[in-house]
Amino acid sequence: MTEARTVSGSGGYPKGRRGQAPEGLLPQWGMKDCFVRSTWIRFLCAVLCLFVLLPVCAGCAGSTPDPKTETQSESDTLPVQGGTDTETDQQGGDETEPEPSGMVLDGTFRLYCAPGAESAAKAVGDAVKELFGVSLKVESSSYSDKSPDGGHRILIGDTADSASASAMATLREKDYLYSVPEEGVVVLAGWNADSLRSAAGDFLSDQYGYTGPGTGHAAGIEVGAGKTVRQGSYPISELTFNGMGAGGMTVFYLDNEGKTAGKEITDRVTSLTGYMPRLVQGKAGSYDLPGIYLLGGSGELFYSIDRSGQSVLIEAPSGGLKEAVGAFLSEYLDLSDSGEEKVGIETSDLTRLTYLSGTLYDNRLRLVGRQDTEVRDGITYIELNYTNKKEKPVLVKAIVAKKGSVDVLIGSPNAQDYINVLQTPLGQAKAAEEKWGVNVIAAANGDLFDYTDKCPLGPMYQNGVEIAEKYVDTHGQPAWTKHCFGIKKDGSFYIGKQMKSNLWTQLVGGEGIIISGGKIEVPINDDFFVTNHPRTAIGYDKEGTLYLVEIDGRQPEISNGASFMDMALIFRYLGATDALNLDGGGSSVLYLENGETGELEVMTHPSDGDVRPCANSILLIEKKAN
Repeated sequence: MTEARTVSGSGGYPKGRRGQAPEGLLPQWGMKDCFVRSTWIRFLCAVLCLFVLLPVCAGCAGSTPDPKTETQSESDTLPVQGGTDTETDQQGGDETEPEPSGMVLDGTFRLYCAPGAESAAKAVGDAVKELFGVSLKVESSSYSDKSPDGGHRILIGDTADSASASAMATLREKDYLYSVPEEGVVVLAGWNADSLRSAAGDFLSDQYGYTGPGTGHAAGIEVGAGKTVRQGSYPISELTFNGMGAGGMTVFYLDNEGKTAGKEITDRVTSLTGYMPRLVQGKAGSYDLPGIYLLGGSGELFYSIDRSGQSVLIEAPSGGLKEAVGAFLSEYLDLSDSGEEKVGIETSDLTRLTYLSGTLYDNRLRLVGRQDTEVRDGITYIELNYTNKKEKPVLVKAIVAKKGSVDVLIGSPNAQDYINVLQTPLGQAKAAEEKWGVNVIAAANGDLFDYTDKCPLGPMYQNGVEIAEKYVDTHGQPAWTKHCFGIKKDGSFYIGKQMKSNLWTQLVGGEGIIISGGKIEVPINDDFFVTNHPRTAIGYDKEGTLYLVEIDGRQPEISNGASFMDMALIFRYLGATDALNLDGGGSSVLYLENGETGELEVMTHPSDGDVRPCANSILLIEKKAN
């Protein structure tokens, strides 16, 4: 064993070779130990270099982007909510997410949800909360509710808002849409829950790329954005009612019977067109809104379908609405096999269709032409051209005189104050002009009369004087004509039962009240009322307008006459509230003054060929200054 040497030095430590620990202070390593030691030192140095150099290299790489590999866009990431600052690198500067352009669904919006739209509303609400971090206030709203009071709003389904109504009117049964019609308004429309869910899904997907939790991005939407999806095919591509599309049609009902019958109408329209008219409970006597009104329990002895303003009234006694509606559908909406693609229904055509226990008591008159001619101020001559259920012509001539435009005189043969002869209305008019100095503008036949004693079958007053008192016929029985048209001394009109009174200035008898106070009063207890004849009648409305009407008949190629029910519907069409039947058949005639010659001319086609002499007449005379 070699003995260790000791060397003294200035440091007080034993002195050895440079770079080596002095002997005796560290273990003595051999060659193998030195190799292991140096390898570990090199490994630790390499690891240290990696930690120091990698961030620097990454920064250098980020400062020189490769356009071939930069594919991420800002829409692929959600903005950081709540105002948290976005991290930036050393060379990129401040690159925060830009605010969405357009309209943003923020906390100022309310969500209005119609019945059946709950599922779609929840989908929209959940998506808005996830994308924008706001919870929308949800309010229920149906078509019949009060309209929302403006503000930013999302409308889902058939809400009370006018924007919903406009959208719904354009949709068929299975269609749906979403739209942004104006700033602050989003509309999702569809007629059922499935359609509304589809509308919500398309809206969220198209505008935000949202298809479920964890998807999509916040963004703004522009006014005018939207999409409509059409589904299904139908026999009629376009059905209008008074110019309004089928989707805007409304059926009003008063009770459960009307609701059930009304559903038959809406279902028929939907099956034909795909559009879904509204079925709404209305108020009795209120017909201001355009639509179809179902009036059950009317107490009348028939079913009638008639217009009132822009509306159609379907009336029937209790339990009869279903039958009346069936008649309406059969007449106007039996179109599935018609081959027509576009159909228009106007209320001016709906002046017919009256039923009694399912049996038609009118001729289904269809108006095919109308011509109005102003004769003088306030006086109009009207020609109505109809076709009946057999497609045969029916001609109607009417004089409509506004209150104060004419005076009325009941004419008599030779202008006598007694009646023992017969004379045509033209002869009676000329006699009146000669005796009283009046100017007759128009004339028509008057009451029924007895050929034997040449006397009218009802009472007659002329200028306040009773001329005829035929309360019993020649066999001592009550007079056949039980009603009358009269003018009282205060100038007001009267139609009703015969009555003697010193109130009359003019009075003429008639048989069969047609309308009374707007209510049809057609009798049906005699063939005279339900068969087709030439007819003459007189009526008025609540404003004091006078209606003098003649219907030609018994001439198949010219005109085929009318029933009482036809007359009732024609008077209603013209606007009268009260009307009385006068003599008809071969007696029916209407004269009108020729504006150039001043002479009275026959405007009608008397069924006898010539004008028949009669017992009295209706004379419309020029209004005197006093």
